[in-house]
Amino acid sequence: MKKHLSIYVLLLISLLLMGTVVKAELPPLATPIISTLPATVSSEVQEHFIDIDGDGVVDLSFYFSGLVSNGQIGIDMYNSGKVYVEQEYPLNSPDTENVPLGISNPFYTSFLNKGTLIPTDIPSGTFESTWGVISNNLPFHSPSPLTSSSKDGLSSGYVGVYFSGASGNMYGWLNVQIHNGGSSATILSAGKGTGSGAPVVAGLGDPFAVPFPLIASILGFGLIGGGVWLRRRKK
Repeated sequence: MKKHLSIYVLLLISLLLMGTVVKAELPPLATPIISTLPATVSSEVQEHFIDIDGDGVVDLSFYFSGLVSNGQIGIDMYNSGKVYVEQEYPLNSPDTENVPLGISNPFYTSFLNKGTLIPTDIPSGTFESTWGVISNNLPFHSPSPLTSSSKDGLSSGYVGVYFSGASGNMYGWLNVQIHNGGSSATILSAGKGTGSGAPVVAGLGDPFAVPFPLIASILGFGLIGGGVWLRRRKK
């Protein structure tokens, strides 16, 4: 009897060990792969996960969906994050028949100028949303005078965001560029404030921003150099 009991005990221990091994070999839960910037979405690459402050936590999803030639491109914020948008309304024309009844009017991301202080200088009529459309082929327009979204004809600019960072809730910016009429778009770079709740200047330290004054200064230095060369030649 004792021999049989010891066999049962050994079998039970073996089963417990096998269960532990099997459990240990189960694959971990899938986590989003954070993309490096610049990041482009299109019909070929339909989503990127962006970490603005480099703390290893996803702050937003940058996505493409819909038609291959001209789909919807947008931003979904994570962890109670916000993106600055303006409300779009359907045109009062037969074109709106293509829009399903009951669809919510899209929130288009507001393209801010370089140097805009976020959130202090956010234009009137712009507000925070958990998501925002960057480009969309639906027939919507903005009745506001902001003229600061892709539906107003812009194809690039800075998008203001508010996200949960390593040192608290922070303001930031994204340098966004739309390509080929909305068939793709790129987040070139991103920036953040100096601390929790601190305002941030759109485009501050952006390696992809070449402001006009810099171009003008290069041209100016060229003219100055040319003048020096001419004076030396005359001598």
